[in-house]
Parts: sequence; structure tokens; C-alpha cells
Amino acid sequence: MSTFKINKRPGIRWVSRSISFLSVSSCSIHFILFVAMAAPLAFDARSATILSVTLPANPDQLEIDTTIDITVNVDSPDLQLLGFKLNFDESILEFVDGSFTPASSGVETGDFGDIILPGDPGSQDSGQIIFLSDCGTFTTCISDRNLGADLLFSFKLVTIDSGQSSIALSSISAFNTQNMEEATQGPNPNDTVTIVDNTPPTASCQDVTVQLDGAGSGSVSGPSVDNGSTDRFGIQSLSLAPSSFTCANVGTNAVTLTVTDSNSNTSSCTASVTVEDTVEPVGTCQAATVQLTSAGGVMISPDDVNVGQTCDLSILVVSPSNFTCANIGTNTVTLTVTDNSSNTSSCTASVAIQDNVEPTSLCNNVTVQLNAAGTASLSTPAVDAGSTDACGISSVTVSPSSFTCANVGTNSVTLTVTDSNSNTSSCTGSVTVQDTTVPTATCQDATVQLSTAGSAALDSTTVNAGSTDACGISSVTLSPSNFTCVNVGTNTVTLTVTDSNTNTSNCTSAVTVEDNIDPEPMCQAVTIQLDSSGNGIVDAGEVNNGSTDACGVTLSVLPLSFTCANVGTNQVTLTVTDNNNNTASCTGAVTVEDNVAPTSLCKNVTVQLDASGDATISTTEIDATLTDACGISSVTLSPSSFTCVNVGTNTVTLTVTDSFSNTSSCTASVTAQDIVVPTALCQAITIQLDSTGSATISGANVDAGSTDACGIASLAVTPSSFACADAGTDHVVLLTVVDENGNIGECSTTVHVEGWSIDLDLSAGWNLISFPGRPFRFDFLDAIIGSVWGWDMNSLSAVTRGQISGNHGYWMYTRLDPESVVVCGRTVDSSASLVDGWNLIGVVSDTPIDMLSQAYTIRKPVWRWSGDQFIPESDVLRSIVGYWVFAVPLPGN
Repeated sequence: MSTFKINKRPGIRWVSRSISFLSVSSCSIHFILFVAMAAPLAFDARSATILSVTLPANPDQLEIDTTIDITVNVDSPDLQLLGFKLNFDESILEFVDGSFTPASSGVETGDFGDIILPGDPGSQDSGQIIFLSDCGTFTTCISDRNLGADLLFSFKLVTIDSGQSSIALSSISAFNTQNMEEATQGPNPNDTVTIVDNTPPTASCQDVTVQLDGAGSGSVSGPSVDNGSTDRFGIQSLSLAPSSFTCANVGTNAVTLTVTDSNSNTSSCTASVTVEDTVEPVGTCQAATVQLTSAGGVMISPDDVNVGQTCDLSILVVSPSNFTCANIGTNTVTLTVTDNSSNTSSCTASVAIQDNVEPTSLCNNVTVQLNAAGTASLSTPAVDAGSTDACGISSVTVSPSSFTCANVGTNSVTLTVTDSNSNTSSCTGSVTVQDTTVPTATCQDATVQLSTAGSAALDSTTVNAGSTDACGISSVTLSPSNFTCVNVGTNTVTLTVTDSNTNTSNCTSAVTVEDNIDPEPMCQAVTIQLDSSGNGIVDAGEVNNGSTDACGVTLSVLPLSFTCANVGTNQVTLTVTDNNNNTASCTGAVTVEDNVAPTSLCKNVTVQLDASGDATISTTEIDATLTDACGISSVTLSPSSFTCVNVGTNTVTLTVTDSFSNTSSCTASVTAQDIVVPTALCQAITIQLDSTGSATISGANVDAGSTDACGIASLAVTPSSFACADAGTDHVVLLTVVDENGNIGECSTTVHVEGWSIDLDLSAGWNLISFPGRPFRFDFLDAIIGSVWGWDMNSLSAVTRGQISGNHGYWMYTRLDPESVVVCGRTVDSSASLVDGWNLIGVVSDTPIDMLSQAYTIRKPVWRWSGDQFIPESDVLRSIVGYWVFAVPLPGN
């Protein structure tokens, strides 16, 4: 009997719990207090002091298995800070032979302070008093009680047999300490004790062999694989997966045996099921129908006539298997079946050979001409472009085959091809019907007068003298039909006659065009300028004020030339003559002036910028020729100085002023050139290949401060890319410095590429190799099967290697022979690290065995692998080869 006094706030409801055992065995049980609250709780069982441990959102449990003091903090603004103190002695119960027995007697009493659980009266917040052990959890509480403020309750353990699944508590007593009235309730159906067996059974398997039956099926049961699986409470079932097998499973198969005990606990183990097939083959045939191909032949396979009843067939042969057009109809074939043990059987089948392949019809596009009667016919061979059929063609027809004028143009015709087995196909061709007969054109001559506007028109009917065409004329045109002054005289015109099918013919005639109208002269006053030599000429067109004639005029003026003596107004006569020699005249005034500016002529020059990027020019360098009849007073030039920004073509202006303030100017191109090469400065560098075995540099990487007065445009280095083959060597590179004006300076330096590169030759099978450093490009991994193996010098065993480094030997397997791959990487210490006993090593370069270590004696020979056997080596170790070396420490090491 264990009794606890609980001071409980009125209205709190306790929730019933059950007793659970995780396993059934001899063990001890301790009193444990479980408190479930919605607020966070925290504690440290070692010191029984509240620490910052937060329970999850759902209420959790506190576990205490000795006499300790506990303080509980409720972290909620609507709850008061409270505490409780639990003092009780440890009570031990033993589970022996299926029942609990107290190890010592007595009553344990615990005093709880005012425990205030969160929530209103009637809520479902709960507190529990629990026994806990390595056997499981024993829980009890008062269910749905609301008996007052101060409660005293007791409970009593009863005997629990291992065969029972649940029992009822013997009694629960509750007391209201305020009036000391006792309320006692007997066993409650909700207050139960449940024994739960959570211990899985012990599963044990054995390998078995099963034979496939004639249908290629076999099965295995769980008991046949079971090798004595056990459980204290008995085995409920044995299940096996997979348990059925077919031909696809011949050989060794992994299966899983699942063992379930009487309380639904499970465990499993694996075994091997060897599936064997010892049934002789059975050949079963079926009739088949096959079609000839477009080539007139067909080959059948054994699968076409085989029904297939067994799963160990190695050879199926059918004879005959080839058929042609000659075999159309029913043919008998023999199927021979051979199993993996060379047993054979055969059967016969009927194979129907059919030709359902249509012939290949090919059409030509043709052109036919209508005859004089307007008809044309088409032959079949003209349309057939070589139609074919593997089994022969019996007939070829074309439709339609005759044409008239109504069919002029493109017409579709159908070519129908029928083969020897009545299969037909057709194609469509184009037949172009043409009418090429031209009409008859007949012409006559005519005369026409120009109007005052200088034009005349002529109708085609005036020239047509009765043109004809057998199929009718659609149009008659005349060219040219309109005439102007340029046509005065005899003109040849062409009459074009077009029939209904656009065939045309022409004839020509002479058309005489006449003009008898005089021109109308008109004059005006003009002003002319003397030139630089003091001379001036007036043009008749300048005096003309719009003299007209429908057919155009020719102008002449007298006088027409003037000098400085003629400055002022002069009278001239303008004579107007039309193009057909009709003439008239009028008079006009010419005023002569001298406003000629001086003559300025420039020439283009080229100047070079100096080392500081500057250049200047004078007017005499640009002046080509400067003249003026009245003299020159001044000459100026702009611009006259240039810098780097002016490299290229620049426009300059030369301005000339004469004695009467007339000015002129000319422009010239001044080409400023920068031909000073930049100063190229180089520096040597060292680079690392990246994880792909490549590296790239730029001109800036090797530049040591190259300069140019007008600025540097680009830096380029050649070569700029490096790969595995360049590892471990110095490479001469050329730095090309280009300034902003394309001048080029160069210098060279060296680039050292750190690392190493080897050509690794792998043979089919096992290879024992090494590397002169740590690889970072693993091309060889694509060639190997499985893992890369090394030697663990501590456990003295072979292990797979996830990281590969230099000076170690490695085993790898490949199916390719030969396989050559490039491997490159970073350089490491060239000395191998040895331990006492066997070592799997490699060397960076050829190394005498006696020089491997100063701390160990190397027992000769050392061993390398030749692809199929170990080969002794007693002199020099070579790089890229892995060696087995037995090392013995020298005295003092």
C-alpha cells in the first residue's frame, strides 16, 4: 500500500491513465512523479533545481526516481507563482516469475504544497502519480472526481501474471480532509492495468533452393526459410517476401523473413533463395502470316512461329527463314529449340507469304503542243518515270490522254500501275498544253501634224491593214502612238497583234511627223561679274526671259564677252531659233561688275607628334597658291597646333583678304600621326592549374607597368591558356602592348605552371599505380570499375579511398584494354611515409630502393603488378607504378 496526500484545488478534474510495460523481465520499479501542464516546466534531475528546459506545446511529463525537492514555475500571466515539495522514500518492487513482489514494506507519504494547476474548474488539466522502471511505465490516477479541496487517496498493487493482458485496480480511496469524510470507490472499468509486450521476436534465417516447374514457376514459404526464430510469448506468423519466383529469378535471390509474435511485435532477417530450372525445353509452333517487303523478300525469326513454354532456351532456329516472290502462298517451316544443356526438340508450322506491297508509281511532268487543228495526245511512256515492283508490273495506264484548246495551261493526269499480284498504285503528273501559233500582222504608213502644244496622237486602226489569226485576235497595240517635237520627221512604229493564247506577232510602218510653228522671243536685263583676270562673258540663257516654242529653241546673243572697259550697262541682241529652223529676236541690257574675291588654294599636310604628344604648323605649309588681280592684303590659319586628341585627320581653314576687302578661304586636311611605340615592361609569374586542369592568364598578369604618352589601349599575352601538359614547366610568353593609336610594343617573360601531368596507361583487369602528387583531375575514374583501393597501415587492411594523394600505391580495376587517360595535380613531398611492415607506396620520380628512407631498411625485392602477376623489383622504383614494400626500422628508430 502506498499513500499520498494531495492538496488539490477544488474543481480540478483528473484524467485516467493505464499501466504499460515495454518489456517483461526481472527488473526494479521506482516511484516517479509525472506532472502534465500546459505551461513550460524545467528541471535538472542531478541537482533538483529548476533550469531553462522548455517542454513542447503539448503537455509533457517530469520524471523523478529518488527523494528530491522540486520547484515548479508556471510561466503564464494569469497564474500565480507556486511551488510544491515532494518528500518520499524509495520503494523497490521486483518482477519475478510473472508477478510484482515488494522488496521492502512500508507506506510512502509525500506532502504536496498548494498545487495550483492552470485552468478553470472542470478543465482537463491533469496530474499523475506513476511508477517507472526499465520494464516500462505504471500509471494510475483518480478519474473524474471533484471531491473538494483537500484529498487523500490510496492505491494498492495486485499480482500481475505474464499471461494476463489487463487487470482492474483493487481499490481507490479518496478523502476530503476538510470534514474527514471518506469516499471509497471500488474498481472502475476505466481504471485498468494493461501489460504491453514491445519486445520484438528473435528472427533467424537459412538459405534454401527451389526448382521451377514446367510452367517456369516456383514458390517458397516462410517456415522453409525459418531457422528457429523465437519469442517468449510465442510466434504468431512467418511471412516471406518475395515468396514466388519465375524464370527471371534463376540464380541467387535475396528474400526477407518477417517474424511476428503474439503481441504483433516484428523483426526480420534475410536469406538467399537459389532458383534452379532443370526442365527440358518444349518446342511449340504456331502458324504465321508474313508480308513481303518492297524489295520482294522477307526473313522470319524463330519468334514468329514459337509459342514459348520454357525459360531456359538458349537457341531458337527456324528453317527455311528467307522467302521471295516465288514463295507466295503457304510454306512449311521447322522450328528447332535447344536449351542450355544442348537438349533439342522441334515442331513444324505453316507460314503464309503474302504480297500486299503496292508497286512504286513514278510520274514525269511533260509538255505537249497543240497542232494546227488545236488538238494534242499523250502517250503512257511519256508520263511513266520508271515505275517499279519487286514481283513485276502487269499494266500501266494514263488518264486523260487527249487535249484541246480548252486545256491550254497545266493539267493533272493520273498514272495507274498494277503489279503481278493485282496491287495497284497511282501518281499524279502535270501536262502542260501549249499553243505556239502566232497571228498574222499587216501594217500601212501614215502622216501626222504637231499641234501648237508640240504633240500628236495616232490610233492603231490607222496603221492596221487587216491583221488576222485562226483562233481570234484579243488585242492590237501601236508603239509608239504619241509623238512630240523630238519625233519631227519619219518615225518607225510597231503594230503588235496578240491572239487568245498570248501568242504575238509584229509589223512596222513609217509615220511622218511635221512642225511649221515659229518661236516667241523674250529678253531681260542681266548683271555679270568679271573674273580674276578682269574678263566676263554673258550667256544667251541669262538674257533670255522665257522665249518659247513647242518644239524647243536655240539661243544666241551678241555681243557676249566683256572686260574692265565694259563695266556699266551694255545693249545686246538675243536671237531665238526653234529646232525646226523657225527664228525671231529681241534686245536686252547687260551690267558688268567686279566683285571677284582673291584666289586661295590649300594643300593637305601630315605632321608627327613629338615624344610629349605635341605638333604645330605655319600658313606657308598649307598655302598652295594665293592670287588676286588687285593684290592680297592678309593671310590667316586656324587651328595651327595639335595634341594626342587630334591624332587622325583634322580640318584647318586658310583665310585670304584682297585690297578691296574681298575675302576667300580654303580648307585642308592636317593628318596628325603618333608613331611612337609604347614602352613594354614584363614580369615573370607563377600560376596554378584549377580543378579542371586548366588555367588562363591575361596581359595584366605579366605587365610590369608599360607606358605610352597617348595612353595604352590593350595588353595581350600569348600564349594565355595552359593545361595539364604544361604542368611543372616554365613557358615563355609574349606581352603585346598596343597604344591608343595602334603602335605596338612587345616584351617577353616566363610563366611557371605549378603541378604535374602524366599519361596513365590502364590495362584490362587490376592495375597497381601511384601518382607523383595529389590529383585534381580524375579522368581515370571513368575508366575503372568499382572503387579505388589503398592500404591502411594502421589496420593492415585494404580500404577504399575517398581522397587520393601522392606517394601512395592504389589498386583499380578496368575492363578496357588499353585505356590511356591524362591525370594531373599538385606537387607534394617527394618522400614516401613508411611504417613497420608492409607498405603500398609510389615515388615521384625514379628512385633507388636503398634511397627510399633513412629510418628503415627495405627488404628486397619489392613487388609490382604486371597485370596478371606480381613482379619483383630489386633496383630502382619507377614513377606512376605502385609497389608493395616491406620496411624494417633501423636501430634507434
